[in-house]
Amino acid sequence: MSRPIKAYSYIRFSTPKQAQGDSYRRQLQQAMDYCAEHNLQLDDKTIDDFGTSAFRGANMSEGALGRFVDAVKHGEIEQGSYLLVESVDRLSRQAVEEALEQFLAIVRAGIVIVTLSDKQVFRRGQVDFTKLIVSIVYMARANDESEMKSRRSRAAWSNGREQARKNNKVIANSRLPSWLTRDGEQIVPIPERVAIVNEMFEMAKSGCGYEQIAKVFLDKGYKTFGKEADWRPAGIQAVIKSQAVIGVFQPHVIENGERVPADEPILGYYPTIVSPALFEEVQHLISKRNKHSGSYRKGTFNNLFSGVLRCQCGESLRYQNKGRAGSPRNYLVCPKQNTAGCKLPNMLYDKIEPQLLQAVFLLNRVMKQRVEGEDKTIALRTMLAELRVQLEVETQKRKKAAQLVLDNDNDADYRVLFEQCKKKTQALEEQIQRAESDLMSRELSVKTLKYIVDPEDLRSTEQRQRFNGQLKTALKEIRFRFDGGYLWAEYMDIDGSRVLTQIFEDKLAGSSIYDGSSYLVRKTQTEAPYGVDPSVMQQEMNDYIRNLQKNDDGTDPDFEDLSSEYSK
Repeated sequence: MSRPIKAYSYIRFSTPKQAQGDSYRRQLQQAMDYCAEHNLQLDDKTIDDFGTSAFRGANMSEGALGRFVDAVKHGEIEQGSYLLVESVDRLSRQAVEEALEQFLAIVRAGIVIVTLSDKQVFRRGQVDFTKLIVSIVYMARANDESEMKSRRSRAAWSNGREQARKNNKVIANSRLPSWLTRDGEQIVPIPERVAIVNEMFEMAKSGCGYEQIAKVFLDKGYKTFGKEADWRPAGIQAVIKSQAVIGVFQPHVIENGERVPADEPILGYYPTIVSPALFEEVQHLISKRNKHSGSYRKGTFNNLFSGVLRCQCGESLRYQNKGRAGSPRNYLVCPKQNTAGCKLPNMLYDKIEPQLLQAVFLLNRVMKQRVEGEDKTIALRTMLAELRVQLEVETQKRKKAAQLVLDNDNDADYRVLFEQCKKKTQALEEQIQRAESDLMSRELSVKTLKYIVDPEDLRSTEQRQRFNGQLKTALKEIRFRFDGGYLWAEYMDIDGSRVLTQIFEDKLAGSSIYDGSSYLVRKTQTEAPYGVDPSVMQQEMNDYIRNLQKNDDGTDPDFEDLSSEYSK
């Protein structure tokens, strides 16, 4: 007795909402009834394309139907097997030529297609021309229906976006950020989720990276807003970079199968849950970060100055272990030392880190005394105000030019005028963006130095990473130079001006730190306490000299000699 021929049920619906109805049960029941009637063995596993559209062919290019056809081609599914579908439009709703080609390709592969709604059977070498014509008509009708639905959907979304832009109306059925919900026709925040989002931003502001924030959230037991899973760095990044937290909605459309922005963002569409100032500050801090070598993921972050230290040749200095297994000796090394002959000597990291820290923690005091920096900040604010006035004027001109183009049937002269105004406004917007970024850099530099992590707190990986982020905000770089005899480091502010110079002794035994006026502000050494105030050292030197000047009889010249009075 031969075993029954295998049959496979293909079930597809284009939206998840259809899964809540009768679509799945109906299609599966039809397949079971047909198999019972024709002595076919229905495979236990259905071929499911849930929420997959056949209008663009996604079920074939990236869905279960495409994987089924590949399995047939590779011999994993026997030729002569049945593919049971409710109707031809379940296989494809593309244009007739594409739908017919796909349909016949499955038949040519040796699969028998059965449309359960009308019990029509299509097998290789036995395709009835009349039945095929009827199927082609069904394909054309399915494509027309899908095209009509697509046009209506696009028109509805376009109208919804226009109403949102002009009248601040909520778009029906639009997906909301996970920290918001609907209350009637209003969009409202979910308080407990808003609190977590703000905690993210505050941690990012303090210098914490995405992985560090995710780790803290894991320790606190925080779950993601959607699937109640643990927070991951990518999820933290998505929230922190989303303009939706400051109320901005960016509409999208599907073009060539890809989701792309449609028109300008809509400001004020969502409730603002993070202050715009905090959002901009965090975005600026993130943009200044350099990717490190994964030291945080390894739980180390050994190089406290990663991304900040540069060689005189322009290369970033590398943290490199030149010791043996079990006996590490870590150095700061110029990568061009062996390839381009850079003369900067290798610097033992354990000796140089505490001395560099002594200079860093002088920056706040030194930069407070610089009038030049404050003058540049004032000049930037003045320039910004002037640029914004110019932008307002050019924006009005562009609007008038656009109206002239509309009123005069796209007249060429008015079109040229509109393009000129458009270029001017774009150029001004770019200037304003650069000026705002420069101003924020200056303000954050000053603010960061005021609250920079104390050296006593740099024991954990988290604090070391936070310090590194703060340093990148406060300084442009620390550049090392070597002239064959002396080694020194120059601390450059965000303008590229030197604010401190640190000259090292032989073998990094100590250093002298000078401010921009070449005034000695601190001496350092390799043992704790690592820094000594010059005034204290001078006092000790004076005491030493006085001791040398003591009289032979042991009296101190700082005290009045009263011996002659006693002898009288």
